[in-house]
Amino acid sequence: NDLLYTGGTLYVGGSFTGAGGTATQSVARYSGGAWGTITGGTVNAFIFDFERNPAGTIFTAGAFTSAGGTATARFVATLIADKWGTLAGGTLTDIPYALLFSSLGTLYAAGQFTGAHGSAARYVARHVNGAWGTLIGGTVNAPATLVTEAPDRSLFVGGGFTVAGGSIANLIASYNGTWGTLGAGLRPATGAIYGINIGADGRAYVLGRFSTVGTMAGTDTGIWNGASWTPMAAGLGTSGAGVYRILTRANGNIIAAGDFSNSGARLLPSYMAIWQGAAWVPIDVLFPPNPQTSGNFTPGVFCIVESPEGTLYVAGNFSGTAEAPTVANLVNGGGAAAYPTIRLRNTAATGTARVFQAANTLTGDVIYFDLNLLPSEQVTINLSPGSRTITSTNRGNILSSVIGGSNLATWRLLSGTNTVSVFA
Repeated sequence: NDLLYTGGTLYVGGSFTGAGGTATQSVARYSGGAWGTITGGTVNAFIFDFERNPAGTIFTAGAFTSAGGTATARFVATLIADKWGTLAGGTLTDIPYALLFSSLGTLYAAGQFTGAHGSAARYVARHVNGAWGTLIGGTVNAPATLVTEAPDRSLFVGGGFTVAGGSIANLIASYNGTWGTLGAGLRPATGAIYGINIGADGRAYVLGRFSTVGTMAGTDTGIWNGASWTPMAAGLGTSGAGVYRILTRANGNIIAAGDFSNSGARLLPSYMAIWQGAAWVPIDVLFPPNPQTSGNFTPGVFCIVESPEGTLYVAGNFSGTAEAPTVANLVNGGGAAAYPTIRLRNTAATGTARVFQAANTLTGDVIYFDLNLLPSEQVTINLSPGSRTITSTNRGNILSSVIGGSNLATWRLLSGTNTVSVFA
């Protein structure tokens, strides 16, 4: 359900009973190339979220009623130097799904609880100065699933609610001491919000299970710019699928993960996709199609996190061997950039072959395709400046197979060794 990377250690929380051959329930750590347990013990049920404060304390939220053998660590616990503890001021009456440690030093919780250590903190609560309390201005009318902080230090709260602070707020609301609405919100009312991420552009990227963004059709993803909503192209998935995590990487790329397999008519084979500003495109890895069948879990990717070194860690319901792109080192021996001609061919006499992207990791240029090669079909990609073309032996000009956001105009080989990959 969640990943946290801190101090060279990856913490994993969810629903499992072992990691790397070691028995451990619901929580594990990965460091130095090996899996391990928490020295102070484990929890007795699901973990939904981790949150870390600047002092290094890890706050944990979940369905557990004991942590490290401490029965008072119910639903929320602290982890300091591998030892479990409780929060001063008691705990919540029921499960929290998300935690936020704000830039002002307040811990917020969102979930299905209806009280916090004697206070009437319903669905959203705050913990400050050693005590739980309510939010000024009221609360929401149904369980909340997440809380996150905007650049101006206001909060975004998402969940299954339709009212926040007495005002109509469909699935999402803002809070800065008083509750506010985000336009018409998201619908239907039976939908859910699983993630809100603030992009490098300052806009809020929202995902979950919904079909209407503001007043427009939008499948499971939408952008709030502070004044209005915009769908994210054809969205992700179809009815019944969900988008569970969204991450803005250090390089600015926005990545979404879930149990979806498409964006409109475009195939997305890896339960993950990259937003290119105009379209969702596949990430360059193919996860194995063999999910674990125990429990009520669909195959998919449920959480992602990036380390400071740029490593992307992924967790979900998949099992087996992942597939990566074909990679080659191409040497440009000249002193200037070179513009090659690339040929791709489906060598099979029967059956199609899908092409997703061609990338040069040296330059960062990527050409994304929505292309299915027919049996024995060959495609020629001419990257000569001023005359860039993509032609097929079967269909002629197929320049329209290039997806928006591609670097077709700049794709080149720099002087020296270029690492080029083709994901097909």
